[in-house]
Amino acid sequence: MFIFYAHGGSDNHGCEAIVRGTCQNLKGEKTIYSSNAKSDKMYGLDKLCTVIPDTYKRYYHPVKWAFGRLFNILFKKNTVFKLINGNKKGVYLSVGGDNYCYPRLINPILEANKRIREKNNTTILWGTSIENEVLDQRKVLEDISLYKYIFARESLTYENLIKHGLEEKTFLYPDPAFAMKPQKTNVLKSIFNKEVIGINISPLILKFEDEESQIKKGYESIIEFILKNTEANILLVPHVVKRNNDDRVAINKIKEKFKNNRIFVLDDMAAHKLKFVISKCSFFVGARTHSTIAAYSSCVPTLVIGYSIKARGIAKDIFGTYDDYVVDVRTLKNYKVLLETFKKLYLNKIKIKKHLEEFMPKYIMQTEEAAKKLYELINK
Repeated sequence: MFIFYAHGGSDNHGCEAIVRGTCQNLKGEKTIYSSNAKSDKMYGLDKLCTVIPDTYKRYYHPVKWAFGRLFNILFKKNTVFKLINGNKKGVYLSVGGDNYCYPRLINPILEANKRIREKNNTTILWGTSIENEVLDQRKVLEDISLYKYIFARESLTYENLIKHGLEEKTFLYPDPAFAMKPQKTNVLKSIFNKEVIGINISPLILKFEDEESQIKKGYESIIEFILKNTEANILLVPHVVKRNNDDRVAINKIKEKFKNNRIFVLDDMAAHKLKFVISKCSFFVGARTHSTIAAYSSCVPTLVIGYSIKARGIAKDIFGTYDDYVVDVRTLKNYKVLLETFKKLYLNKIKIKKHLEEFMPKYIMQTEEAAKKLYELINK
């Protein structure tokens, strides 16, 4: 049995896409502990694996965290920890690809791993991205070194893990979401009666509400360029709809600002349906990593507006470099860089699409090889 944990729920369609791609390639019985089981059932993940609510209360302040741990022990909440204490056996896959990149999540992950390993269960870090400075933290490196095997999803993370002495247990394979098959869904034909450029905007830009925000101005300049210089429709695509982290908040602000009948907002839907819609676009601009994975894997030329190792690493593995393919918002000083990068990629979209069409089939096939490798390792 495979048991997935560290899953944040399908209202983050990136988390959903990782699980869907993994379930597609891994055969046999699968169970997932979810911090939002309701959303998993709403988007149909329960059709692929058994979904169990992880109702463990997570507190990130040290005192509150300790209290939360005591609360769950006393009231025996139905969580991964309780079930581990009940000796539920299997191979445990930590499927939260970038959980180690967020300081507030590290303590709960360390605690989860400790409980799982106390019962001599095998833990696998599956499709991960980790910044080098995170691995420099002693408690994190000690925890990661206790995984039986580690599957890095891009080469920059792989190199970081090798530098920290983990070469014997670390393997490099693409993010499982690349394997997720799209599902056809009805989209208004009035949107796709001409060229469509898809744009994903995260609440990241809302951190900079003032008019001087380079990210905000960059997005707006791209939209203005499309409206002025092309006949294309613009489709704004939400990919995360979590409370307090909802792409639709930023998307609706952009829609309201422009009030143009060539700008459409896509309804929320499951990850494999989102992928189908994104696959129909001629070009894509994305802030959420898994919205761009949906585009890449559908051979749609893509500009990534990112900030993390996962965005850079994935682009590097696909194109040989992340320069020009990823704009790092942490270092963006002038919004015109964003606009010029978009224009450069958009004008070369035919060449980029051809590269993706040649590259992607073998790259996606590597996700199947990852599953085979996992079977081989756990059956040694």
